[in-house]
Amino acid sequence: MSSGEALVTLALHTASAAKDAHSSQLAYERLLDAAGSNHAGTYNEDALRLLFSLRPISSSLPSWGVRAALEALVDLYGSFEPDTGKGKAADAILKAQLRALVRSMRPWFVATASTPSEAQASARLLLEGFEGDQAT
Repeated sequence: MSSGEALVTLALHTASAAKDAHSSQLAYERLLDAAGSNHAGTYNEDALRLLFSLRPISSSLPSWGVRAALEALVDLYGSFEPDTGKGKAADAILKAQLRALVRSMRPWFVATASTPSEAQASARLLLEGFEGDQAT
């Protein structure tokens, strides 16, 4: 198992165990660390691995874990930048792939946004980001 795979596994486990605001914050940070460099505001190819691994478990996460996942997606989709270390063209491809994969998860965000929970506001924020994309 590569270090990227290990970080993704740890992040998903932490999100699956989130039961309150504190554990949700820890899960959020681990999700972003698994995607790249949380502190630098960048992601690499491991972000795709994270999203592909998140999709099948998204409906079984506790509400605090969903909140952590959606908050991480808000950052990855909206403000973080790709950093593949392979140049601008590779970064642009990764950004397009990540954004398409996040948009493909829209039904989960819509369902979460319409259900009262700790994650409802995060889902609405992510959907607002999609609307902003359509306006530009």
